[in-house]
Amino acid sequence: TDDTDDTDDTDDTDDTDEPTPASVANPENLPSCAVAGALIFTVGDTADLTDADLADDLCATSTGTCTLRAAIQQANATAAPFTHITVASGDYQLSIPAGTADSTCMATSATCIIADESEAATGDLDVHVAMCIEGRDRDGTIIRGGGDVGRVFHLHSTASSPEFSGVVIKNVTLTDGYAPAFWGVDPIADLVVMAGCESGDDACSGGAIRAETNTAYLHNILVDDNASNGNGNGILNSAEMVLSASEVNNNRDELGHGGGLQNQGGTLTVQNSTFYNNRTDSSGGAISNAGGTVSIANSTFYANWTPWAGSAISNSDIGEMTILSTTISDQDSPNDGAALYASGGTVTIKNSIVADTTAGSANIGANCVQNGGTITAEDCDHGHGGTV
Repeated sequence: TDDTDDTDDTDDTDDTDEPTPASVANPENLPSCAVAGALIFTVGDTADLTDADLADDLCATSTGTCTLRAAIQQANATAAPFTHITVASGDYQLSIPAGTADSTCMATSATCIIADESEAATGDLDVHVAMCIEGRDRDGTIIRGGGDVGRVFHLHSTASSPEFSGVVIKNVTLTDGYAPAFWGVDPIADLVVMAGCESGDDACSGGAIRAETNTAYLHNILVDDNASNGNGNGILNSAEMVLSASEVNNNRDELGHGGGLQNQGGTLTVQNSTFYNNRTDSSGGAISNAGGTVSIANSTFYANWTPWAGSAISNSDIGEMTILSTTISDQDSPNDGAALYASGGTVTIKNSIVADTTAGSANIGANCVQNGGTITAEDCDHGHGGTV
């Protein structure tokens, strides 16, 4: 059941300015979704409907169809060691509100947080057990969150079994997600900091995916045009994650760290992936590593931005980062370290290209800046705009 024969459907770049992953072939560390004893569901209904009976091991809504929400609910409820969910091509708009905002807030504020339940019955899709969610192809299988629904996926720490550790999400596009779910005026459009989100709380972070599971395997996915009122506008990882042959593009906020992805003390591996045009008002326009361990290889960072530092990548606290055979280009920041900024920890970059970056009025530290951290470069072409 782990088939990736749709290789001709994985290149979705009609804009030739956007780099694409080098390959969508399964990396060695991507586990098979064919697990003995697995429950298998095929999603064909794009409507957002709940499962009718969580005790029957069947993905079936009240209308008799299998929806993505119903499949995940049933997987969470089953005793099976693993669930393989295949999702047909289609536009899957999540539409069941996470809940109702506090009435006091609604009476006094234009924007209010909606607290989400955690069983996938409303709001985002909560994953509590080991499973594989496999789209037909990345261009054709689109899952949307946003507004009073919130983010798309919340991968909880319980998502594991003796037979399989973690969650696989592959061959899908995740878009329009927002964390947290909200009522009222769009907080991004009006630059609103929600009460309770001031410190970048995890509940306000991860516009498309909030991952607490060990391990989240994200393969051949597009994370595009998501936002948050906290950190990790596309993805928040606080456990273990492998991102391969994927694109993280056009995610944004006006608040926290990690325009594309925030690694919050977790372990992150990035392979053959692209980060393009992600935005944040703090450090790490594409990736921010806060005290975790990050390995990046054979990837591209292009035209990400922050007004602060590290428009492509930032490393802080005791974070450790290794960057191999990667290109970081066309990065701009009004502050220092447009390509790479280290305020703590250690960064090693090898066999990579850092080029065409600008930072500050004097173009000081356009490529890399050490400000409390250590950056070591080996066999790198630093191109235009300064030196490491």
